[in-house]
Amino acid sequence: VTIVVIVAFAWFYNPATMRHNGGPSGAIGKLNGRTVTVGDIQKIERTIQLVFSLGMHDLVEDLTTEGRTRDDQSLSYAWNLLLLRDEAKRLQIVPTADQIRNSEKALPQFQTNNQFDPAKYQVFVDATLKPNGFTAADLDDVVADNLRYAGVSQLVNGSSPLPQAMFKQQYEQLNQ
Repeated sequence: VTIVVIVAFAWFYNPATMRHNGGPSGAIGKLNGRTVTVGDIQKIERTIQLVFSLGMHDLVEDLTTEGRTRDDQSLSYAWNLLLLRDEAKRLQIVPTADQIRNSEKALPQFQTNNQFDPAKYQVFVDATLKPNGFTAADLDDVVADNLRYAGVSQLVNGSSPLPQAMFKQQYEQLNQ
């Protein structure tokens, strides 16, 4: 998946194209037959801080490739997230509204004594989301992306367990 995105990124992403294709609505590439615009990428890149503030580090770290600059890394995250969304839909891993709501309620930021605290949720919305131009719907989208990531990861990891002998061999090589 990452290799496909890297190739697509290298092929379609061109800063000159972004400037000449009409700003945020300008197309910068296609992914699975769908046109991706500068605005699509920018919207995803803006959510990276929100993802980190919610403690969903694995989502960003696993979908970000090593790039020369932070912009390259953010761009790779955006393309990989778009690809993840498409693949999750194809695999019928689509979070329901109840799953999203329950996942939000389970986030440590919104807990008091291991119970959902609506006051903490509201403080987060007022102090973190609104000042940064986000809404509760953006929070829902981030949580849904994390659920998609978890579902696809579970499917992939569960279908291809790594043999213990491989880990033993790697351990021995690294610690000789």
